Amino acid sequence: MHLWLFGMHNKLHKFAWIDLTDFFFYFFLFFYFFIFWVKKMNELVMSRARLPKLAFRGRVIYSRTKDEVEKSAAELLHVIEEKTRQEESVALGFDTEWKPSFVKGVSPGKAAVIQICGDMDNCYVFHIFHSGISQSLQLLLENSTPKLAKGNYIRLGDWETTSLSKEQLNYAATDAYTSWQLYHELKKLPDVDKESN
Repeated sequence: MHLWLFGMHNKLHKFAWIDLTDFFFYFFLFFYFFIFWVKKMNELVMSRARLPKLAFRGRVIYSRTKDEVEKSAAELLHVIEEKTRQEESVALGFDTEWKPSFVKGVSPGKAAVIQICGDMDNCYVFHIFHSGISQSLQLLLENSTPKLAKGNYIRLGDWETTSLSKEQLNYAATDAYTSWQLYHELKKLPDVDKESN
């Protein structure tokens, strides 16, 4: 339509030329920002691809029955008590898993798994859907030790299953280990409040 108006009349000619100029200006502006956006997205993807994959490589202690949960939680409580005597503070990586609901309006299930990691060597995975929360685990959860909560098919898998798969155990242990590792990395950062005084 603008090309047809282009040769009709002098006023229409100027009007059509301005419209075409504006069109090309905005077209090239859009094109520039689109190319800029694509380039930035590519850089983001490539930077993420270079990051090392974090995975827990230690021993996963899986407890499914009430007796196993009680024994593992008591062991972990003992480890925490020993560390507390040696260190100023003790931090635990903590996470939970539950069976998701994909039905609109239906809440996800209750927590099915609790995983707790206190070091690079051992991560405890408590399958509380089957065992319930034992006395020692209750004490552990009520302990004032700082816990960092984190807060796909494995993540959205069935955590209420009879027995967790190796992939689910590795996922659970890595989740708890990640929050533990994050805590220790954050501790290495300078204390801004102390430096500003």
